[in-house]
Amino acid sequence: MSHRTVVAVERADGRYDVSEVPGTVLAHEHVETFRRAVVGDCPPVERRALAEAVSDAALTDHVDPGRHEALSVVARDGAVGSYLVLWFGAALGTGTDDGALVSYDPGERADEAYLRGWWHGLTDGVGALVDESIDEREAMACLRERVDALCDTREVLAL
Repeated sequence: MSHRTVVAVERADGRYDVSEVPGTVLAHEHVETFRRAVVGDCPPVERRALAEAVSDAALTDHVDPGRHEALSVVARDGAVGSYLVLWFGAALGTGTDDGALVSYDPGERADEAYLRGWWHGLTDGVGALVDESIDEREAMACLRERVDALCDTREVLAL
């Protein structure tokens, strides 16, 4: 899969213009460019428009867990919220589009690495259980429960 990030840039009316940035693992590599886009002072970034004037509640509707690896939300004040996509379908080897977005600190590569390592370890363990002792429904519930446990320290959004 080619890596893709969904980037939502807040407009003056409080809604968001949503684009897909191809060929990048995470949008924090482009955060400064998108911050400058908010004030209209930036060089062009290769991106494909997905939607315009999207409410904040509908941003997750534009994230496809089978296609996207991250969501970056750029506010009018330049603040950026960054989320990794955790796709349950890939973890279980099914076609389900279920997943979650988990916030991380884009300025800390260690935070990203920790989340990716945690997710791979969790999915490897659950995948092994599916082969031996639990069914897909139970595995999905296990993944949801473990991801929801991150809510104590991170923002978690269901997909």
